[in-house]
Amino acid sequence: GAVDEAIALYLRRSQEVIRSTSLAERADRSGNGALRFTDVALLNKDGERVTFAQSGEELTVALRYVRTAPAETQAVIRLAFANMYGQRLFLCFSRASSAEPLHLQAEGQVCCIIPRLPLLPGIYRVSVWCKIGETMADNIQDAFDVEVVGGDFFGTGKLNPDDGGNFLVDHRWEVR
Repeated sequence: GAVDEAIALYLRRSQEVIRSTSLAERADRSGNGALRFTDVALLNKDGERVTFAQSGEELTVALRYVRTAPAETQAVIRLAFANMYGQRLFLCFSRASSAEPLHLQAEGQVCCIIPRLPLLPGIYRVSVWCKIGETMADNIQDAFDVEVVGGDFFGTGKLNPDDGGNFLVDHRWEVR
């Protein structure tokens, strides 16, 4: 009905604003500025820049940054993936997946590699933050969108039905 159309229009317009503003120019960020994200790129398994991700394929989120914190910088970075209604789906959290904090140079690129993207086709919003020590350095809500297209996640040429949720979970069936 009319409510659903209004929500869809709002989401499309807010998405256009997010897509048209580079990370370096984003004013809607918080943190002390000890590090600032300046650009994001999505890369496929061959390291090529892509405009969309594919279900079941490797996705690298490459974040360019500049920092002003001291040389011995121990950082923690978090990507939070959400659906278009703002419901958080999962985190990529460097503190959880790496034994050591990230040691960042004065400027450079830090990459989060998702070996097998578990999302169904759709558009997802990603928020990003970085803490230097225990202090928030940069925090950008809805920093960028990731458009996911269908892929052969299961190797069968088939995907779950549309009412199957947001995730693809590796599984198999056996009759015993």
